[in-house]
Amino acid sequence: MAALAVISTTIAATGSAPPGSPALDRMGLEVGDLVARGSIRRQGYVKDRDFVASYVREFKPGASLGKSVLSGLESDVGVTATRTDAARLVGRIAGALRSRGSRRAFVRGALQDAGWDQGSLTIVFGGIRGIAGGDAAFMAPLTLSLPHRLRLAMVLEVVRVDRAVQVLYLLGAPNTTIVPAEATKLVAIVAARMRDGLIPASIALPSITGVAQESQTLSGDPGAWTNGPSAYALQWLRCDAAGASCLPIDGAVASSYVLTAADVGSTIELSVIATNTAGSSVPITSAPSAVVLAAPAPS
Repeated sequence: MAALAVISTTIAATGSAPPGSPALDRMGLEVGDLVARGSIRRQGYVKDRDFVASYVREFKPGASLGKSVLSGLESDVGVTATRTDAARLVGRIAGALRSRGSRRAFVRGALQDAGWDQGSLTIVFGGIRGIAGGDAAFMAPLTLSLPHRLRLAMVLEVVRVDRAVQVLYLLGAPNTTIVPAEATKLVAIVAARMRDGLIPASIALPSITGVAQESQTLSGDPGAWTNGPSAYALQWLRCDAAGASCLPIDGAVASSYVLTAADVGSTIELSVIATNTAGSSVPITSAPSAVVLAAPAPS
């Protein structure tokens, strides 16, 4: 996604995300997000110097957002090393759009990819407009006048969520318009997917070690997570003997818990919420301990 060379990227599918990368193929637009006639022309992971990993999904002409029928639609998403890098990249894209030369080069590249005649091309730039979505988002509408009195509406939308950036490219059917509300609705859809894809997800349940007996100490392990959690919120739970009807134990939020007389006859579980800069996971709970026994009587 170097500057505005977004749409002309050559797709070289690898079939899976690079090691350690979020599943970018789940963050972009999907066929089900379109009102009608949506189908995928090509998709896959690509190499891009701006990103740790990048994924492109291009739709066939004729996709409909409702009143807006498109001759081109593409969803490009990538993750950078840090959220600062992502914010800088969004700034660079906005800066390139404000440059007449960069804007014209981008439009020519996009039209060439779509097979349109670029002779006597004129461009009317509608400016950059901030829109709701993710941590930062904007749209840039353009109107392209081509030979033979052909006019195309184009909209570029950029959204950042934490360290991920997605660019949506929309090219209208000839001599039609793109309804802004229909275009910006797509930003809200992909921003939610980007957030979901970046927050920690459990890949190994929390676990408990120790002897399930009054006065003994249980130790908890938060388990394994994707997307590099920076913090964990722990909560010990008291459950019935079958491991059901669990309730939080007041004040039991450390990595270890000393069993009390109130726990005898119950099982104990550990609930964990993992957090990173993108957000917090849903609570994930360990398997229950053995039924807690009473302390042995003094001899």
